[in-house]
Amino acid sequence: MTQQKPWELQGCVICRRMWEIGEGLPELAANAERHARLTQCEACGAFWEEFERYAVEIPPADAQRYYPEYFQKMRGHNTS
Repeated sequence: MTQQKPWELQGCVICRRMWEIGEGLPELAANAERHARLTQCEACGAFWEEFERYAVEIPPADAQRYYPEYFQKMRGHNTS
């Protein structure tokens, strides 16, 4: 796991605000082992991992590692 950035450097002002007001972001996938959900900001593209009490931005490589089924599904949608 990569080191977490300070809150003000995670994502963008739009996605941080969504978390601050309790709206969150749409769920892309869930990981039962991690007790977490993967989300992504539509404004800046940042991936977020939402836990029970907090959310953090995660690098795309971590998102792919912890939520491989989502990325496999997306690759399937992009094939002609």
